Amino acid sequence: MSSGGSVTFSNGVYCISNMDALDQKDVNLINATLYVTDLDFSLKFAGGGGFSGTPSSSGDFTNFYMVIAIANPPCPDFNSQNAQVIQFRGNGSGTFSGTILAPSACLDLRGNGETSGIHSQVIGYNVTTNGDAEVYINYNEDENHKNPYIPAVTMWE
Repeated sequence: MSSGGSVTFSNGVYCISNMDALDQKDVNLINATLYVTDLDFSLKFAGGGGFSGTPSSSGDFTNFYMVIAIANPPCPDFNSQNAQVIQFRGNGSGTFSGTILAPSACLDLRGNGETSGIHSQVIGYNVTTNGDAEVYINYNEDENHKNPYIPAVTMWE
């Protein structure tokens, strides 16, 4: 899984209980989803590291790039020491797609080196963009999670 300063997750859903272990790494998903159970982490990637890749394409986590468990209380601010804090940024040479579901986390989106950008919907408690690089989000519905709707027929009398 790990190779130098990078980590690759392929073909599955990966349960992450120690999110801080990914700090300073280039995290690449290939048909995979990160399911984070850790309730207290801070990934700021100062000096290197970032996210790229594609989410799982089958099962309950189809088109989820990352799902983060709900913490109580939610992240109060981006400088919090006891909360879920991530500085999302591209790794300079890649893009990422898929839904990021982090309802109690603070998410700081940074620029990406690729012009094709980030094909995601981002759901967080506090979400911001920051830095000098341009943040380009190109939402593509087909690359993000959609809840299935089962057809139903109701009879009225």
